Amino acid sequence: MEKISSFLIAKVMALGVFGLAGCENVSLADYKEEVTVDGISNQFDLTELKEYWTGSIDDDFEDDRVVVIMKKTTTYPELDVETFGLDNAESLHYSFLAPKNENPNFHQILVIFLKTKGKDQVILAINELNKLDFIKTASPEYIYGTQDD
Repeated sequence: MEKISSFLIAKVMALGVFGLAGCENVSLADYKEEVTVDGISNQFDLTELKEYWTGSIDDDFEDDRVVVIMKKTTTYPELDVETFGLDNAESLHYSFLAPKNENPNFHQILVIFLKTKGKDQVILAINELNKLDFIKTASPEYIYGTQDD
C-alpha cells in the first residue's frame, strides 16, 4: 500500500459526514465533565449533540494531530491554541474557518498539532477536547492508502 496524505480527505469527509464509523451521538447529559469557557462557549450552539470517537489505538491514524469539528456558530470566532487548554498542543490550523456563503449547517474545522507524538497522546488530547462544550467532535486524522496495481 502506498501512504497518501489524508489531510484533504479528512476535511472533506468531516464536512459532509458526521456519522462516520467510530463516532456516535451522545446527549450532552451523558457527558458529565463538560467545561464551559467564558466568552467562547456562548458563541456556539450548545444544544447540538456531541459525537464521540470510539476507535482504538490500533486504528491507522497520524500520531501528531487531532481533527476538531466545532459546534455550529454564527460568529465564526478564530480561536487560538491556548483556548483549548491542552498542555501538549503546539499549534492549530483552521481547515474551514467561515463559510463563503451563508450556510446554516456549516461547522468550523481545525487541526491541533501536538508537541509530543504518539497515538496515546492523540487519544489523551481527544479525551480532553471532548470535555469542552463547544466542540462537536474530536478525532484522529486517519491515514488512507491505495493499493498498487
